[in-house]
Amino acid sequence: MRDRRDKYLNYLNRGLEERMAKNEHKPCIQANVMLDKEARLNNVELTSISLTMLSGGLDTITTLVAWSIGMLAERPDIQDKAAAAIKQYHSIDKPLCDPTDDQSCEYIVALVRECLRYYTVLRLALPRTSIKDITYQGKVIPKGSVFFLNAWACNMDPEVWSDPEIFRPERWLEQPDAPMFTYGVGYRMCAGSLLANRELYLVFLRMLNCFRIEPEGRIEWDPIKGNSDPTSLVAIPKKYSVRFVPKKEKLLTEALENFIPLAA
Repeated sequence: MRDRRDKYLNYLNRGLEERMAKNEHKPCIQANVMLDKEARLNNVELTSISLTMLSGGLDTITTLVAWSIGMLAERPDIQDKAAAAIKQYHSIDKPLCDPTDDQSCEYIVALVRECLRYYTVLRLALPRTSIKDITYQGKVIPKGSVFFLNAWACNMDPEVWSDPEIFRPERWLEQPDAPMFTYGVGYRMCAGSLLANRELYLVFLRMLNCFRIEPEGRIEWDPIKGNSDPTSLVAIPKKYSVRFVPKKEKLLTEALENFIPLAA
């Protein structure tokens, strides 16, 4: 597994180096580190940075996908809207879509953002400590106090949304610049947010282009009632079962059989 992982990361780093040499790369943390002459990091250290970025989302990304699949199984109307939107950019005859698609389908982008808002798997953001005394509403909060951002409450703020407790992806098409607090705020917010958005976009894009998701029994997809352990740092959904029905099974099988992993 480690050898396969290293081959994959080396492949990605070489590709980034080639794009940087041609000045065709997109701004990213890895490129910034590689361009920093004072850093002088070797390949092992660059690999460590990449793994840190990926491992930071292991629990949160997978948990959000688990919540979202349960919701989609109970909301065929959203599946239909997503499939119709995907058809404008990708053919159902190519189940895996174009892996280089950088969030061109607006409805899928909106669906990702609504899942991030509605479920907010890390409902209390990681703690911060004040570096000086703060006066708030006439009360002094002393230096060294620990703060938690209630990301869940912020995402459900009725002053921002008239219907915060309704799952409705269209809100992000109507208000694309509305605030979202799932990744935190400020310069201490999640450094991997852009990567996470791209991962989620590709997961939803391919999943909804390949499959119809059907529930096997009732699924409690409400973010409060469906939480398996309210005391946990990460909000994990209760167990459920769904059925993934291929839309074009033969084409999907062929696509998977012909798929060549980058690190193979």
